[in-house]
Amino acid sequence: MKPRTKTVLKFIVAVAIFIVASLRVYREFVPAGAKPIPYLGYSVDGGTITAPGGTSYNIRFNDAGGMHSGNHWTWVVKYNLLTGRYVEIAGYLGPEYAVDGKKIPVQWDGELPVLPFCSGRYE
Repeated sequence: MKPRTKTVLKFIVAVAIFIVASLRVYREFVPAGAKPIPYLGYSVDGGTITAPGGTSYNIRFNDAGGMHSGNHWTWVVKYNLLTGRYVEIAGYLGPEYAVDGKKIPVQWDGELPVLPFCSGRYE
């Protein structure tokens, strides 16, 4: 193999590694399935729920100012060491959970949480 070809291959491999590493770091902060601005800028922690088998999920509520007039968009996020965070389920939960701090009644379908999501922002 020519020295120029080796250099080009090393460059391509370095760029690929950089892209994969960047995506992994990004998924540490913004889960797959969530948009970055609402998630990073306007979400608040809603606690952690744990499945009977031990799987943990983090709940985050969209707490943008306009959200106080209706139900809150909610992300249920799971963490994977290899791929980072991702949204397992999402939907609207009432302000009694997002604002008032009422405990969310969670049922389980195996290791998947089932939450009492509303049918829309205004129910």
